[in-house]
Amino acid sequence: MTRSRISLPRRQSIFEPVASTRRDLLVGSCGNVCACTTRNKSGRWHWYDRYFAYNMAYGMQDYEEQIAGFKTGLFADLFTSQLHSMLEVGMGTGPNLKYFAAQKSVNIVGVDPNPEMAPYAMEAASRAGLTRDQLQMLDGTAEQLPVASRTQDAVICTLSALAEVKRVLKPGGKFLFIEHVLAPEPNRKLRLFQHILNPLQQATADGCHLDRDTLKSIQSAGFANVDASSFLVPGLGLIGPHVAGIATVK
Repeated sequence: MTRSRISLPRRQSIFEPVASTRRDLLVGSCGNVCACTTRNKSGRWHWYDRYFAYNMAYGMQDYEEQIAGFKTGLFADLFTSQLHSMLEVGMGTGPNLKYFAAQKSVNIVGVDPNPEMAPYAMEAASRAGLTRDQLQMLDGTAEQLPVASRTQDAVICTLSALAEVKRVLKPGGKFLFIEHVLAPEPNRKLRLFQHILNPLQQATADGCHLDRDTLKSIQSAGFANVDASSFLVPGLGLIGPHVAGIATVK
């Protein structure tokens, strides 16, 4: 069953001027990044991992400010029940950790394929007032999460392998999602540009997609309940269309 319970603002126009930041379509240039050409054990380039982590840490402030109101409401809904264990898939540099500031009893596991994200995430946890023991960072991917089955009260991610999310959640566990997505049908011009530029986005933003219909995938994944909203964030251009919500497993 799908309901639209979460009260998130809906925007009317996506074709607004895009703010001059490094967080939109292309990842901007960064400062002193290691130019080594070695790969890590997962076959990822060290220099690119450092480059991308740096940009995520220092080039996303405008985006996080724009989306903060939506996230605040979403996390408030998630924290209506007491949580002890939580997994974030694609933890990145930890921009969501500030929303856990009042959750002193929760233990968080962050999974990310980029090991260079971990130091930034630990710094974000410290700024949020979380103890070092509350956050554990693990190398891994959404397709094969390094977490035991039915151990998590909640899973948070932008986009993930839904079968893995359901596997690690306890019965009645919650899956919080917020993601930029393919524009709805009326915005045909924006949808066209998202499709055309998607290969470039994947190449420059660590595999990120512009043209996924995330909500449709979640609704068809067999969750007991999905409470979700679609909305537009002004000034974000190609990544303005968003979906957010909480899905509950049986």
